[in-house]
Amino acid sequence: MGWEGIKIKEKAKELNISLNLLSEQVGVSRQTMDNWIKGEMPMGKGVIALCDILQVSPDYFFRDDTAQSIYLPVHRMRRTAKINDSTKSKSYDIVKEYAVFFKNTNKPDIPKLSDIEGKNSLLMADTLRAFAGSQNAKPISYDETVRLMERLSLNVVFRYFPDEIKSYAFYTRIFGHKIVFVNNTTNIIDLIFALLHEAIHSILDKGRKKSTYDDKEERFCDDVANLIQLPQHYVESIYSEIKGKQIGTQVNILKKYAGDNKHSLHGILKRIKAIDRNIDINIGGADANLKKDFQTIGDILFSSDEPMDYIDKLHQMSPIFYKNIVSNIENMSCGKLGELLGLY
Repeated sequence: MGWEGIKIKEKAKELNISLNLLSEQVGVSRQTMDNWIKGEMPMGKGVIALCDILQVSPDYFFRDDTAQSIYLPVHRMRRTAKINDSTKSKSYDIVKEYAVFFKNTNKPDIPKLSDIEGKNSLLMADTLRAFAGSQNAKPISYDETVRLMERLSLNVVFRYFPDEIKSYAFYTRIFGHKIVFVNNTTNIIDLIFALLHEAIHSILDKGRKKSTYDDKEERFCDDVANLIQLPQHYVESIYSEIKGKQIGTQVNILKKYAGDNKHSLHGILKRIKAIDRNIDINIGGADANLKKDFQTIGDILFSSDEPMDYIDKLHQMSPIFYKNIVSNIENMSCGKLGELLGLY
């Protein structure tokens, strides 16, 4: 893959870090570090550890053919799960599997979105809702969300994540292609928000190299995704219906709206609290029960033993990635095709 281990020594010297100390911080022997410097490429976890300590992105250690290939920002985990070297390493390992595929795929025409740059979250959300063809006051639908991903030239790749990666989805860029990896364990009711959140990351990505966690950007993506999924008129109509009622009744109303329009309870409650800070509802149990009524992405994709059923669903749910697979299928072995599709 064009590994340039000598850059370890160069960067360590630049930062005034001895190779003995670097080996200790990475958690390997000095001999292993010397082997890396001489050209032996470390596993993903080693690369990530080096990047964290030496303050560089993974592509720093590769020659020009891959130097600009992968941009993988540190992505947030679900709820209280922590980001660590293992999660970053596992994410990077997934992305590397697709590097050759996207290197050999024609670069997409990324739409110019200058009309939404610099806008606040509400104006950005309204623009993207219109871009998706969702111009009414209802929550954005699955079909509209897929249309938005397509118009943004986003590949959506569905696959099972290792247990260490406790996230619904994450965004990355490989050889100019923008990709959202989605965990097949994600409940369908969480899919729209996850896709919208990562889509905002893709729009904010202007070819940068930053690989550290950006809490400000994460919160901005949350806000825009929430506003796209749940328009203000919809939120206000629910608030007017639950205002002044008993908590049990409020929960039931919220659960019905969420179930009918396929969104989680947490997002709508967050928006309602922005209207009325006195609203105090514990929806944890109701949200968990609501999700029991819906399938995971994996359950939907693999609900049939017929291969064409899987292909048809992939075409519906990820048209850009499907198109790229079809355009390259003659150049792939069955094994590689199955790997890219997350079949094994």
